[in-house]
Amino acid sequence: MPFLTDRMPFLTDRMPFSGASISFLTDGTPFPSDRTPIQRCRDRRIGVLRWERAVRRLTMQPESFLSRTATLPPKLNMSIAERLLTIEDYLAQPDDGRRTELVRGQIVEMNLPRPKHGKICQNIAARMFLHADEHQLGHVVSNDAAIITSRDPDTMRGADVAFYSFRRVPAGPMPDGYLDVVPEVAIEVRSPDDRWPAMLAKVAEYLNAGVEVVVVLDPDSRTARTYRPNGDIEMLGDKQTLRLPEFSPLFTVAVAALFA
Repeated sequence: MPFLTDRMPFLTDRMPFSGASISFLTDGTPFPSDRTPIQRCRDRRIGVLRWERAVRRLTMQPESFLSRTATLPPKLNMSIAERLLTIEDYLAQPDDGRRTELVRGQIVEMNLPRPKHGKICQNIAARMFLHADEHQLGHVVSNDAAIITSRDPDTMRGADVAFYSFRRVPAGPMPDGYLDVVPEVAIEVRSPDDRWPAMLAKVAEYLNAGVEVVVVLDPDSRTARTYRPNGDIEMLGDKQTLRLPEFSPLFTVAVAALFA
């Protein structure tokens, strides 16, 4: 998601990873070849942690945080404003088979996920569905079901898996169209094409919109990271257990099982 990077130049200016290129986190440029594999892993881990601290600040104090970041030049702002779409405009677009999201009034096209991505989504969605059905908790949805995270400009994201309790969406068939409420739980599976700054910006959007917990499943590191509105961030390895009390106090799943 380029807009958050554009609005936070002070972050990219202040992340010298022992001589490594900052652009690895923003446009995929690899680290210098003289870095050892261990050093590159350490650089990547430090970069993610620093972006997570930015997410914590953005979540805890979004207005003051954004007010201290740079804004787009006036001419660019004007040109963008001329072509901003609302959610209603987005809904009226013909379905041409592309996988897209609406980000600050602009349609952003995304790559189709790999089968491994879909398998991990199914692993967590199936377990949550069976638990929710047994205990009559709410709706578990998947397949990039839309979540409206902001208005003016409008942003609508597609979560890999999400949970809406019956308190937010009553029992019975799901309504047609987009929902005007956000889920309690949003789960994203990180694809090889996903850069951490964009992923964490999406996490911050969910939390600021009212989602109670966001889970990012990372197949590369076989970890589950949980993010909450109070700034708490937890990383679980594949020998640990994921618990989601916002979904159900009784629900647990081994992290390793999600990547099986």
